[in-house]
Formats: sequence, C-alpha cells, structure tokens
Amino acid sequence: MIESFQFLQPYWLIALIPPLLWLWFGRHKKLLLPALVQQVKVRYPALSLIDSDEQYKISASNLSARNSVPVLFFILLIISLAQPAGDGKMLPEKQQADPLDLILVVNTSVSMILKDYIVGGEQVDRMAMSRLLLQKLVSSFKGQRIGLVVMGRPSAIWLPLTSDFSLVSNIIGRLKTTLGGRNSDIAETLALIQKKFTPDSEKSQTIVMMVSDGYEQLGVISPEAAVQELVHDGFKLHTLAIGSAAKPEFSLGKGHLIYQAVDLQLMTQLAKIGGGKMVHVKDLSVTDNVLKNISIAPEQNKKKQGKSIVIPLYQYPLAFSLILLIIMLLPVSFKVLINRVSRE
Repeated sequence: MIESFQFLQPYWLIALIPPLLWLWFGRHKKLLLPALVQQVKVRYPALSLIDSDEQYKISASNLSARNSVPVLFFILLIISLAQPAGDGKMLPEKQQADPLDLILVVNTSVSMILKDYIVGGEQVDRMAMSRLLLQKLVSSFKGQRIGLVVMGRPSAIWLPLTSDFSLVSNIIGRLKTTLGGRNSDIAETLALIQKKFTPDSEKSQTIVMMVSDGYEQLGVISPEAAVQELVHDGFKLHTLAIGSAAKPEFSLGKGHLIYQAVDLQLMTQLAKIGGGKMVHVKDLSVTDNVLKNISIAPEQNKKKQGKSIVIPLYQYPLAFSLILLIIMLLPVSFKVLINRVSRE
C-alpha cells in the first residue's frame, strides 16, 4: 500500500508551465502547433472501394490547440521525469547502539583474594565475583564501545575502547589478583584514564565504572581530587563496591591476610563526586540495577526514524505518454479512412 506521495525530482514540474499556458491561451484564440511531420500525399488502395477519385492531402500544421493530444503528451512526459513515487511499508529498523562508551576499571590488589561470596554453592573470592559480574554486564551492554583498565600500582590500560564485546569478555576472564601489583592507587588510575581516553561529548558519553573494595589507597593525590579532575574533563564515574561490609561467617580461605571489609563510604563518596551512583555487589542480580544506572535517557537517545520502501510511479505517466505518441505518429490519412468507413 502507498502511504504518501512525492516527487523525487520536483524541479522538473517547472517545465509544465509552457504546455499549461498553451492550453490556457488556446481557449481564447486558435493556436497552431509546430508541424510534427512534413506535408505528405497518401493514397490507400482501399479508398477505391469508397471513392476512387478522392485523394487526401494531410498537413500536421492544421492541428490546433483544440486537439490537446500533443500537449497532454508533454505534460505526462514531464510528470514522469519528475519521478513520482510513494512510500510503502517501513523497513525493519536496524538496532542502533546507545551513544555510550564504558571504561571498566578493575582493582587487582591483594585484598581481592578474600572470599566473601558464595556462587552456585561454591565459595569464590572478590576477583572471581568481579569477573562473573563484568562478563554478565558486558553481555547485556547496549552501548558503542568498552575499554578495560587494571587498577594497581602501577595501573595499566588492559584493553582500549573496542566494539568487540566478545573480546572484552574474553579479556575479563583473564583478570587475576595482583595483576597490577599488591596495592592500588585510584588517583593514578584515574589520571591515566584522563590522559589516554578523550570523551567525545558530541557523539557519545564516556562512563567510568570502577570495581573496587577501596582497600589501602596509596599515592600523593587523594581519590576525591582525582575524580574531580576526571569530571572536569567530561567523564562520569560510577562505582561497584565489591566485598562484604562485615566479616562473613564462612571461611575466608587460606592465607595470612587480615580481613578488610569493603569501604562503602569511600566508594559512595567517589560516585557522588563523579556524578554517578554506587552499587554494593551482594550477588549477581545487581547487574540489572547497574545497567539501569548507566543507560542513556530516552530524550538523549532519540532513534532515527526507520526508512520506508520507495515505490516508483513514473512508469504510469510514461506509458500513457508513449501511447499518445503512437497516436500522434499514426498517418492522419489512416485516421481519416477509419472515420470515413465508420460514417459509411
């Protein structure tokens, strides 16, 4: 079905002015059209059956504006050149990624070895829980690109921004404790992000997602000051607090590390300064809440209207114009013969 009508080349419609003026003035005075064919003398053998002595002299210049066939031919031809078309069914809209880049920052200090969680009946440490959570987050992420930064001392860019989410998930699966050293430095990590990643506010929003327990932050710059500098450059910071807020009842596993609870106060403060939200990871069900926090508001993410199938209609006026052309090119004497026979 055709839902709307349009001309793909509407400027051709300007050429309709001369033939329409010809028709208008033809109502008031007799106008002669230019000769389409030279004056010819035609004799048809069949005419002898009617009147053997009659000959017909035909002149195309005798056609006047009252015979509107030639003018109608040009009108239809011009309309076909304007390419009339209609809009058909809407094409399926291609799913577009949200204008969002996500930089994952994962703490790999020694405190991430503490076993605060039980998943599937098994006791897992903070690093294992972080891997499971981030892989689930990546699989449901609707943004454009994801990058990965290891928070340690020193910190390192583990993966630049990429749209290959399967690669991101694979790299996350390789994260392990003390990958960036035994300690961590939030300020140094954020300064590295500020230096290596430049947010493009016109095309997308860049969000930093910090996964950490806040354990023993070193460095000469405070984490709060580093977050302020990050926000000043157009970034937005969310935090995922990993670990239990109180010492769990079950065993913490082997090792002589003194138990360190997650620093919820620090993680909440950093998210507040960064313009984001803090989520305390108690189980894997928090993924939906995290995705909701980093989603783009509907008014900021307007989808482009889907395109419709264009149905060409130029063939109809073109076909009628060709029919009129054939009629005009027929020998006029043949038309006279037909009229004469019909009268008899």
